[in-house]
Order: sequence, then structure tokens, then C-alpha cells
Amino acid sequence: MVQLNLVLDTRRIKSDGTYPVIYRISNFKKIYTIPSGISISKIHWDDKKRQVSHDCPNASRLNLKLTKRHVEIQSAILQLEDDFTIEGLKELLDKKHKPISQTTFK
Repeated sequence: MVQLNLVLDTRRIKSDGTYPVIYRISNFKKIYTIPSGISISKIHWDDKKRQVSHDCPNASRLNLKLTKRHVEIQSAILQLEDDFTIEGLKELLDKKHKPISQTTFK
């Protein structure tokens, strides 16, 4: 059974005093992480709701970005179903974010 959680990674502090927000994926007692690309301070994180608290200046935009990526990861997990591997998940997510190259002829 695969579980997906949004977590503030307090183990890794950045030089500006912020912490990265990560997606933590648990599968058969193995834990994998996917970075979200968002870093915030500890006081702007609501641990109960697992989202950016409303006192942060860009809270609604950051929460929307986190929710959108959360849905992408969940749909990729559902596509893999019983054949879930972290390598398969990363490959499926990379295909969605890579632009399709176009070949033109003159």
C-alpha cells in the first residue's frame, strides 16, 4: 500500500533559514522523497493541515502549487497500481514535465 504525505523537511535547513517542502512516499516500510521546489520558514507551516499557513504572504499560491503537484503524483501512483516502483513513478512524472521536442523540415 502506497501512502503519500506532504511534509516540511526540518532535517535540512537552507542558508536563508527556510526548510524544503517534500512529498514523502511510503511503500512497504521504504520511504522515498520527491522535492516540491518550495522552501518556507518553520513558522509559516501548518503541520496539522499539512499546508502553508495563511499568515504567509503567498500562501494561497503556494498551496495551489503544492496541491496540483500532489494530484499529479497521486494519479501517477494510481496508473501504476500493483506494479508500483519508485523508478516507475519517477519515470512517469518526468514524462509529464519534459517538453515534447518537435522536428521540423525545411
